[in-house]
Amino acid sequence: MKISYIFMALLLVGVVNALSITSPEDATYNTDTVLVVAEHSETLDSIDYVLNDEDFDGCTDCSLLNITLDLDNGDYVLSVEGILDNETFTDEVEFVVDVDPVFGINIIGLENKTYDTNIVPLSIKASSQLDKIDYEIDGSGATACNDCTEFNRTLNLTVGQHTIKVFGFVDDTVESDEVSFDILLPQPVPGFSINIVSPQAKTYDNETINIIVESNITVDEIFVELNDDNWTCTNCSMLNDTLTLDEGDYTLTAKGYLDDVMKTVYVDFKVLLKVNETPDDNETDYDNETDDDYNNTYDGEPRFTTGFEKLPQMVADGQLSDAELADILRDNNINPGIINRLIKTGMLGNESLNVILDTQQPPGIFKKLWSAIGFKVTTHASLIAETYSLDDTTVKKIIAKEILPRVKERIMNEIKIADNKVPPGLAKKAEVRTNAVNDDSDDESDNNSNVPPGLAKKNNDKVPPGQAKKNN
Repeated sequence: MKISYIFMALLLVGVVNALSITSPEDATYNTDTVLVVAEHSETLDSIDYVLNDEDFDGCTDCSLLNITLDLDNGDYVLSVEGILDNETFTDEVEFVVDVDPVFGINIIGLENKTYDTNIVPLSIKASSQLDKIDYEIDGSGATACNDCTEFNRTLNLTVGQHTIKVFGFVDDTVESDEVSFDILLPQPVPGFSINIVSPQAKTYDNETINIIVESNITVDEIFVELNDDNWTCTNCSMLNDTLTLDEGDYTLTAKGYLDDVMKTVYVDFKVLLKVNETPDDNETDYDNETDDDYNNTYDGEPRFTTGFEKLPQMVADGQLSDAELADILRDNNINPGIINRLIKTGMLGNESLNVILDTQQPPGIFKKLWSAIGFKVTTHASLIAETYSLDDTTVKKIIAKEILPRVKERIMNEIKIADNKVPPGLAKKAEVRTNAVNDDSDDESDNNSNVPPGLAKKNNDKVPPGQAKKNN
């Protein structure tokens, strides 16, 4: 009995005095950093260790060895040895280091900065083949691809801050990358307009002309060109100047520049100096006036002001017959802008239209240039084609008169489309004229009551020349 007690006591003393390795254990480690811990119940003179037959110093006057080893993949045998006086204590363990394959995954292209576009590219690249790639945009995730090394997609994001995370998977290993950035769209270039306040599209009887060009905001530059002269102002909203001009026809072109935007406007005007004449104070009766007297005086004021600015309104009001208008157009050099307004009334007959075509001036260099580079250019011929239904003779004349290829092509297309249309402003007159012809009443005054002045005589028994097609 006593012998058993003595044996158990010796065994317990041996266990208490043993040097033991508590880390690492007999296992496989998937990391390249391994913690080594060896303990003894007493303070020893030294504790050293041996790793795969290579000796290393541990600690002195210690009871605990605690170190971290950086190891490569492989099998290892670790032995520790403690010395106290003449006694030696040892322990040993075998373990394996097997680190999973190391891979990298990165977001390419996107940076931590502010972008001025909401269309951004998402490009993900890994250093080796992955089982799967996932991504998250502001916390909302999706699978990008499986068994892949890269993924590319274009993102359409809102204005504000965004965070994108990407994840790569190989077995139980996950690697990730992320980037945060802002999207702030640039403010649009403010819209601006350029306007020629003076001169206007009319005839001036004074040689002193004010040039006033305005923009609704400050622009980088205003450029004004008149014949061979030009003016500019920078960082301005108005250009103002005064010129003395000779008699003649002029085209003023104004351009406004703001950043990469250019806007152009132009105006045609005429300078025709007035000849002062003293009227006869006794000449007040216009019943027996000549044609010249009538053309110069109407209801106590000039019937036709300089440049014939009143012609379009007189035609619209029915104060001129087509034959009268044709005579005026033949005998006078009318401002092109006024002729355009006459055409737009939609109330011209074939006679006046043909006079306009016969006297149409060739387009200037600016119109030729604008047509060549693709801008829509309006000429008398193209405006007539847009506004009226025409007979074959007038159509051929329009095409023959137009020298700008782009305009001629547009005219031919518009004439095809307009084959059956009634020109604006003529529909009502066509109805009135038909009634005037077909009314069986003997009261001639009733037949002509609604016919515009100057047209009653033509409407008695026949349709005015050149209008048959329009009145169908």
